[in-house]
Amino acid sequence: MTHVDTDDGTERHPPARAGRALRGVLAALVAAAAIAFLLANRRDIPSSARAVRAANGWWLGIALLLGVAVMCAHGLARRAALEVFGVHLSTARALRSGAVAHSLNIVAKSGGMAGAAVYREEARRTRQQPGLATGGYILAVVVGDLSFALMLLASLGVLVSDGRFTTGDAIATAVFAAYLTIVAGAIIASVRSRSAIRALHAVPARLLRRTPEHTGADELFDAIQEIRRHPLAVMPTLVWMLLLELLGILIVWSCLAAYGQHTSITVPLVGYAMSVLFSIVGVLPAGIGFAEASLGAVLVSFDVPGPTAAVVVLSYRLFETWLPLVAGLVLGRRWRREGRAVRS
Repeated sequence: MTHVDTDDGTERHPPARAGRALRGVLAALVAAAAIAFLLANRRDIPSSARAVRAANGWWLGIALLLGVAVMCAHGLARRAALEVFGVHLSTARALRSGAVAHSLNIVAKSGGMAGAAVYREEARRTRQQPGLATGGYILAVVVGDLSFALMLLASLGVLVSDGRFTTGDAIATAVFAAYLTIVAGAIIASVRSRSAIRALHAVPARLLRRTPEHTGADELFDAIQEIRRHPLAVMPTLVWMLLLELLGILIVWSCLAAYGQHTSITVPLVGYAMSVLFSIVGVLPAGIGFAEASLGAVLVSFDVPGPTAAVVVLSYRLFETWLPLVAGLVLGRRWRREGRAVRS
């Protein structure tokens, strides 16, 4: 776990016991989801095992490389967003911070905001403004949501035109649309009002019963006004975020090809979109259960055999979620040690 910032500049480190408890809960959830999945599909286990033995290793290797590319793209996309606010990170720092922040976002249901603490700390270590780093990170989250919304609209168009749009899809889409509307409303209010940004910035201090300090909020507001004057500065972040969506789709496509399912781009597009959508609205970290069930249902609806769909889902989640999680946690240990060395 990372340290927690307070408005007066001090830091509080959560007990190591809390971090171990979180990892224990996550491991239990993963194990429970895996057991439930196996029990529900126990009749298909022999067929799935045969599909695994016949898998094309080259396609799985491509899926692995795409998973690594996703981890790198996360870091570079956020670096591009931070640069809009005048916060600069080296490529090495950007890649490592991206991996650590991504792992935090996987284990925490925070709308993608858990990783902001990593970039605040990086700004502090490089003697830059943590408040501006927060602004850049929020920009990355918002642009990422908009990029996914564009891709989701394309996949929904395919579902509707093919008559595959279900009630569950409609509910999940409505939840995501409501979330996007709330975020957009908060951003519009903040962009137009210095007092609105001060009010949002003061929330953590008020929760801790401290006197709010507005210097960081004013710096963030001034940086946002600069973006309003030069909106094209956001374009590199948008390009990186759209690339992230494309890489996710290509991972699904590669996993399908690895198990002999050579489909059009429509299948991985819809499968990826529904998997991410249900992962967002699901109540468990990393969308455990929700992402797997939604992707599997989409693949079966496109005539992918059930046993094959199961191994495609597991392979996709391995490359897209679990390997980045492990990589981020491993890098995070060294990142935290370096932080303690800097402060000592």
